[in-house]
Amino acid sequence: MVKLDKDKDLKKEYQKVFDSYESDLIIEEVPSEEVSGVSPVYYMPHRPVVKLSSTSTKVRPVFDASATGYNGVSLNDCLLSGPSLNPDLVEVLIRFRRWPFAITAEITKAFLQVSVQKNDKDVHRFLLPREDGTVRHMQFTRVPFGNTASPFLLNATIKHHLDKYPETSVIQELTSNMYTDNWLSGADSVVEASEKFCKARSNLADASMDLTKLVSNGLLITSKSHDQYLVSGDEPNTVLGLKWCNSQDTFSFVAINPDTSVEIASTKRSILSVIAKIFDPLGLISPFVMYGKILFQELWKLNVSWDEEMPSDLKSKFQKWLLSSQCLKSFHVNKCYFPELSWGELRNVELHGFGDASEKGYGACVYLRVTLEDNSSKVSLVASKSRVVPIKTVTLPRLEIMGALLCSRLVDFVKTSLKLDSNTQVVCWTDSTIALSWIHDMFGFSMLTNTPCHHKEGSTLVSDTKETSTKSTVCLSVQGEPESPFIDLNKYSDLSKTLRVTAYVLRFINNCRNVKNKLKGSITTEEIDLAKLKMIYLIQREEFSDEIKTLMNNKPIPQVKQIGPIHRR
Repeated sequence: MVKLDKDKDLKKEYQKVFDSYESDLIIEEVPSEEVSGVSPVYYMPHRPVVKLSSTSTKVRPVFDASATGYNGVSLNDCLLSGPSLNPDLVEVLIRFRRWPFAITAEITKAFLQVSVQKNDKDVHRFLLPREDGTVRHMQFTRVPFGNTASPFLLNATIKHHLDKYPETSVIQELTSNMYTDNWLSGADSVVEASEKFCKARSNLADASMDLTKLVSNGLLITSKSHDQYLVSGDEPNTVLGLKWCNSQDTFSFVAINPDTSVEIASTKRSILSVIAKIFDPLGLISPFVMYGKILFQELWKLNVSWDEEMPSDLKSKFQKWLLSSQCLKSFHVNKCYFPELSWGELRNVELHGFGDASEKGYGACVYLRVTLEDNSSKVSLVASKSRVVPIKTVTLPRLEIMGALLCSRLVDFVKTSLKLDSNTQVVCWTDSTIALSWIHDMFGFSMLTNTPCHHKEGSTLVSDTKETSTKSTVCLSVQGEPESPFIDLNKYSDLSKTLRVTAYVLRFINNCRNVKNKLKGSITTEEIDLAKLKMIYLIQREEFSDEIKTLMNNKPIPQVKQIGPIHRR
């Protein structure tokens, strides 16, 4: 408490918080007869945290339940954290962008609304100094934020409470879009959004939880009827870590180093620190972030130590990257996918995913496309993901396949997040004819029963896109390059291991094509048998390639090939 003694104003404000806690029965003084002789007992250290940007409490206490006692054990060491009951943060943000009229709200002192059992109060104690220098022994009657189990207890309490209600649209929104104590929702109209907030607030009030700090881009929603819950001001609000300017209904970003007078050290540690500070869960600025990740990988390859100065060429790139971040201040993304359209009335909704790769990275992005009554279309970026290539050398075609896989997974994730109908048209795109031909060659096992397909110069390859009847035609020009094998058999000396690897690859291909009927669990005997057939097919195609080509041209084989031991080259 030495810091508080030096700052009388801070000490006064800090004491006010505890006074309000005590008046609200959040904390209570330990009865004198129970101060000693009780076991187990744990006292949590606490300190004030000042947050001037807060619209409610500028000063609040923070308790450290991870501090060890005389026996070297902390309270958190003795608590189970419980499973995470929060929805996926990216899913919540993707759904939040649906609504033309969005609303966010927060449960006031959410953790402090959950009671602590009487037997557990003794391990939630803390000391509070008096003006005369003596101390009071206090204990929590509610769950403090510092406990490792606090998030689980809060979420479990809310879900238990909401389960008592019929499954209305508001209850669904509270269940799926409540992230800890933050609620993100919206509607297609101002009236509907306002009613949704009132109903949600009423439902949570039954559990003695106050839904307040209302923020919306609809002026009528933040009318006089909601003034007591309203957060005012034109400054961007933070929505699960993203900057949302509700007056303009846009997401914005901040520069890495807004104070140009402060120079960031050009070291591997500093570049990692800068990357970690960029919060972009939807991948809206992936190209910018990707450049920093590539720089970090180049430093890693050079085996530069954490605090060693970068080589001059990389230092120059790093400083230019930092300088270019100033452009982020003027970069804005519409929060809503289609601000002028009603989400509930959208028809002909399509998802389009694009996967691509280069020698330095690969990535994917997903767009939402709707067709209007006049046959015009509107398109909006939903999310993107990017990856730096592995340090181990990987061929470009394989990177294209990895980009296609990332695209497929991202499209499926977006479709699930938006809760789109199963009949929604989904199309995945790639500009790599090699990757596309590999995918067609490896999906299913028709090549084992049907005549093998060989593409001659000038022939076409028809793309059969996922969940859609749309087809694209790609012209191939064969230059005589050797075809990359399905699996390199020279890498494995053990037949059983080769069969297992092949089986897993075939399962991956099957799961990419049949998203609704994915194979899971251990490799089955049937999959091993299919892998064996696939290996036989590949070896025959390699060892008898001339004979196969001859037969494909409807010509007789001039000479019977002698079959003997196969010598792998």
